[in-house]
Amino acid sequence: MLAIDELRLNVEECRARKQFVALGIQGAASIVDRRVGTGRIRLGVERVDVRRM
Repeated sequence: MLAIDELRLNVEECRARKQFVALGIQGAASIVDRRVGTGRIRLGVERVDVRRM
């Protein structure tokens, strides 16, 4: 589990979507998906490469 509260998670999720849109990624709004009832997050991509900027 992440050591952040739900509000912070929602903010970061929104920021990530905005960054995906700014990069011109098609379907950016659905890349991050929240499962109803469980609150689990799913990334709708085949591969993820995380880098520090």
